[in-house]
Amino acid sequence: RTARFFVHANRTNQRALIGFYAGTTYYTDPSSLTNIAALYLDSGQTTFRWGTNDGSGTITSPTNLGANFPANTDDTDLCEFQTYLEPGGAEIFYSLERVNTGDFASGSSTSDLPATNTVLTPFVTMALGSTTGSSEQLHIIAVTVEQEI
Repeated sequence: RTARFFVHANRTNQRALIGFYAGTTYYTDPSSLTNIAALYLDSGQTTFRWGTNDGSGTITSPTNLGANFPANTDDTDLCEFQTYLEPGGAEIFYSLERVNTGDFASGSSTSDLPATNTVLTPFVTMALGSTTGSSEQLHIIAVTVEQEI
């Protein structure tokens, strides 16, 4: 799966979920969601993180991608995020590139993964961390989802 996007407007307490999640909507910090494998941003954070979680608890070992991967640059950074999982596999691979700067991060997760045969929905979305304020804006350039048979 590949997603290319810009964060259009930085808002106080924005949240992001770019990856896979077993639910259909979210109105809480993504790190608290179950059955998830995603690039994410919790309310109050300013840099993207990678994380996975199985059917209970929260993301236990998030990877903060650090200062080279800010989520608050207002139409400056074109990001390309990729994930890969073989069907029935025990490792999920990810990468994130800031296309305009060449900054690149990659890695994988082998624990706290969504349960095998859990249907995960692709998400590329941002939301506010509160019920008031300006709407969040994410410019989605392209999303590609491929499945091995």
